[in-house]
Amino acid sequence: MRRQADYWRQRWVTQPEAMRANLDKINTARKEKAGKRTEAILAIIAVLPTSIPSLELRDALRTALGLAGHPSSPKDAEKLLSNLRRRNLIRFDLESLTWYILS
Repeated sequence: MRRQADYWRQRWVTQPEAMRANLDKINTARKEKAGKRTEAILAIIAVLPTSIPSLELRDALRTALGLAGHPSSPKDAEKLLSNLRRRNLIRFDLESLTWYILS
């Protein structure tokens, strides 16, 4: 692994333009793919109300997944919730125990 790290370090020293161009291409592709995933998530949650009581959230997510034609198991609802949190598309209000959809 050290030899491989030395190889790439040397490539950055000897060919910085090519390495930077490749890195920019990779990052652009990743951003486009992330944008498409976010659009897909927004399409799934479009049917949800703006606020959902905490006890009803997972059922609402499963329903939204089912309406969008995706698998709607409890695990899939958890994945969707995780993706919503990661993208700041959902917030929790502790005082009212309500989730707010920010789409």
